[in-house]
Amino acid sequence: MKFLLKVFAVSAVVALIPFSTVQAADTAVANVSYAKLVDDLNPTNKTKAELQRIWKEHQGNEVTWSAILVEAKEGKNYTKLYLVDKSRKSHDGVNILVEARNKDRAAALKKGQTVRFKGKLDKYNNKSSGSTIITVEKAEVL
Repeated sequence: MKFLLKVFAVSAVVALIPFSTVQAADTAVANVSYAKLVDDLNPTNKTKAELQRIWKEHQGNEVTWSAILVEAKEGKNYTKLYLVDKSRKSHDGVNILVEARNKDRAAALKKGQTVRFKGKLDKYNNKSSGSTIITVEKAEVL
């Protein structure tokens, strides 16, 4: 009988964990596409408050995307990749900036090559041209 009571007590503690907490942890790792994120951040049909709320939901989340290499510039700690996803408008031919930590792999990329990468969403910038530039930090070229 004591054994059953102990199991019941443990089960009761587990049952006290709110469902929304578990659900929030699961959705934090969801991988949104570049096109969907840019569409969600469209300033022509959203207030600044809406844009801030949407970005807070995504900032820091990990994404895995592919885009075409426009330019690469080596820095001290990472190589900055200037990429374009042609499904959406670009600003000066670029709409994704990636800070790639694996510099050797990034340095081997060729202009015009499709690059697959994984990293964390860092910031976004809506341009007057109608394009949105997304910066991905702590990235790895795959």
